[in-house]
Amino acid sequence: MNRSRTQTAITNDFKLRIENSIWGTGATSRSSSQLDWFFKYCHHEMGQAGVMPEMRVEQLDAVLTALGILKSDHNKPKRELCSLLSNPLVVDLSVRLMLATGCRAQATIGGDIFRPRWKDHESLVQYIIRVYPQHDGISESAAGRGGQPISLRKLSADYLRAYADINIRWTEHLTDHLLLKKGPRWKNLYLFKHPAFILKSLQTLADAELEDEADEPDPKMDAAEVCADSISRGCLPPALLLETLHTFEILFPPVGDIRSRRLLAKEVALHELDPALLQTLQFQSSDHESPSDVQRATDIHSLYQRFPYWAARLHELWAEADDPEPTSYIGKYTERKKSPRFMYWCGVLGIMVAIMFGIVSTVLGCLQVWISYCSWVNDSSIRGCGLKKATWNGPDGSGG
Repeated sequence: MNRSRTQTAITNDFKLRIENSIWGTGATSRSSSQLDWFFKYCHHEMGQAGVMPEMRVEQLDAVLTALGILKSDHNKPKRELCSLLSNPLVVDLSVRLMLATGCRAQATIGGDIFRPRWKDHESLVQYIIRVYPQHDGISESAAGRGGQPISLRKLSADYLRAYADINIRWTEHLTDHLLLKKGPRWKNLYLFKHPAFILKSLQTLADAELEDEADEPDPKMDAAEVCADSISRGCLPPALLLETLHTFEILFPPVGDIRSRRLLAKEVALHELDPALLQTLQFQSSDHESPSDVQRATDIHSLYQRFPYWAARLHELWAEADDPEPTSYIGKYTERKKSPRFMYWCGVLGIMVAIMFGIVSTVLGCLQVWISYCSWVNDSSIRGCGLKKATWNGPDGSGG
């Protein structure tokens, strides 16, 4: 019943206004049906912030106005943007809507796991660069292991579930994508649940690039300039979006991993996710700059080269899959027994037991030799041999 009321509240006019405000798709009579799950997310976010489109039209207009301000004034500090609006809270809400990015504000948590706050002195470009950092090289913790080989097979969803006890959870915010959260008896991997949002953003950027071909854009634009250009069109940087699609291909390989694909289909049906997740999540094939672009990452160094945005989280996930932390009581007990101190005392105990059995075996061997000697000489006058004969003959000397 609640689901039907929500679907009724999300009118086509609401969808169309959101789509046009974010991506500027122009005046059309119908919104894209592929974005229905993203529109539900927008409706939910606005409801949490107290902006219900069917009840407070003026507040919806304020959000749409804020979307336009974010796109045009993305290099201005947040405090200046807030001064342009009657309700400063819609600035943070607009970031969550337009960029599907966590942004904590008053009375809202702003994200499932990662809950960043947009600081007053930061521009939107600076904020996006901060919450989506690029790793130009290997992190300090992995600096000495750049050549360590890795197998992307261990990052498949089926392997993570079967061998590392990692469960899949779905998040509305891209800032939570690939975050691994661990508890005493559970491990959850969060994945972004709106592929249609990514594909729509990439298509918008591709269309804008075609329109601007005559302007010959500078191929040497730095990260801030690329980010600013993307935000002006209501999108995140294209490299970030493409990388995100590629991570889905690693977790749910479209070819050769039936179990991971079945797991994905089960997740989509169970949680009523966007069916676009079941499709091959590829955008227009991009040009290859070098032969390495067609190869899969085979070591940590190449992982950071291929995934500058998501490499750190992929590396952490791979490390957990390669040496999983146990979640069951038996697994934890076994893990505790792997400590060097425990192994040392186990070795000492083993040596002591071996010495004891060695002494016992030596004594038994000597006794066997002596018994054999007495049987051979058959002389009861020899000390010790008479005891053997008396034992054999019994108490009455009857011999048995």
